[in-house]
Amino acid sequence: MALDFELSPEHEAVRELARRFCQQEIAPLVREAEESETFPRAMFRKWASWACSASLPEADGGSGMDKIADCIIRED
Repeated sequence: MALDFELSPEHEAVRELARRFCQQEIAPLVREAEESETFPRAMFRKWASWACSASLPEADGGSGMDKIADCIIRED
């Protein structure tokens, strides 16, 4: 039996959301952060509130995503 490594449509949507966030929210801050040797804390809080709670159950304030979605968010 062959393994299927294709992402589901839901996981593809998570990947696109994570990429869009990085392109729109993180990428514009990189040059300034590196030049000033600072970390944009406001961006981190925004990212962490979404990414760190992705696999938590919705009842606990998370997004209720599975581990694959959680990995996509963290790795992509």
